[in-house]
Amino acid sequence: MRPGFKASHRGFDSSMRIEEQHALLERFQRHLANDTTDFARSSLRVPAEHYTDDAQTASEIEALFLRRPLLVAMSADLPKAGDYLCHDLLETPLILVRGADNEIRAFINACRHRGARIAEGRGNAASFMCPYHAWNYSLDGNVRSRPNACGGFDDAGDDFGRLAEVACHEVSGLVFVLMQGDDIEARIRESMGAAIDEIATYPLDSCEYFDGRDGVQPCNYKFIVDGFAEAYHIAALHKDTIRPYFYATPALTDTLGSVARMIGVRRSVDKEFDKPVAERRLLPHGTTQYLFAPNVVLSWQ
Repeated sequence: MRPGFKASHRGFDSSMRIEEQHALLERFQRHLANDTTDFARSSLRVPAEHYTDDAQTASEIEALFLRRPLLVAMSADLPKAGDYLCHDLLETPLILVRGADNEIRAFINACRHRGARIAEGRGNAASFMCPYHAWNYSLDGNVRSRPNACGGFDDAGDDFGRLAEVACHEVSGLVFVLMQGDDIEARIRESMGAAIDEIATYPLDSCEYFDGRDGVQPCNYKFIVDGFAEAYHIAALHKDTIRPYFYATPALTDTLGSVARMIGVRRSVDKEFDKPVAERRLLPHGTTQYLFAPNVVLSWQ
C-alpha cells in the first residue's frame, strides 16, 4: 500500500532541527571532497533461504509482525472523530477508528456474532453496522443495539458486547498497533529511539490524505524493502530518469533506535555550500526516508 499525503507548507525550519541539517550537510560536503560515503560497520551476508524458507518466514512473522509495534497508519488518515480506516495485518482484518474523545482505537474488523466485516475501505461514520444481522457498534467498539434479538444474547458475556480490541498508540503523527504483548507505548519509544522526536518536528498535523495505491507482488516482503533501501542503484537503474537530479553517492544513512534514516540528496544541494553556514538547509534538497522494521518506509519530500 502506498498512501500519499500533502502538507501545507510551513517552511523547512519547522522540520528536523537546523543543527541536525547543518551537521548532515557538513558530512555530505566532506564525503564529496573525499569521494567517500556512509557505510555500515561491516557487510551483511543473507542466505538465499531467508527469502524462500517457510520456517524462516514463520519465525519473522512471529517476532517482527506479531510481537513488535507496527506502523499501520498516519494521524492524517484519521483527522476527525468518526474517521475510520480498514487495514489487513497479515490475515487479521483491522479497523482503526478515531473516537469522539479524539483517541484512535484498533479493533478486529469482525462482528462478534458471526464474524462479518463491519466496514470496508476508509471513511467517516457515526457508528458501524454489521451487514448480516444489523448489530450496531459505537465508535468506541461497544454494541449499541442487536435488532430483533429479543434478549437472546444477554447471557453471552461482556466480551461479546464489544468488538475485540488490539493495542493501539498514536505518537508523532504515526499510528501503531501491537498484536501480541503489552505496554505498546514503551515498546514504541524503545524501538524508535531519537526518531520519535525527530519525526514529531515535521508538520504532519497539517497533512491531508489525497491518494493511495495498492499492489501485490509474488515475492518475499524483504525483496521490496531491500531493493529500495539505498541510493546506490540510482546511477544505473534510473540513469534516464532521476540520475541527473540526485546523487547516487554520497549517501547519508543513520540509525535512530531501530529506525534507519536514509536521505537521498538532490544535486541542487550544491548551491547551499555557497551560503553562510547558518543559512544552509538540507531538507529542500533531500528525500528523507525512515525505515520502520519490518516493512514500512516513511518518505518526506
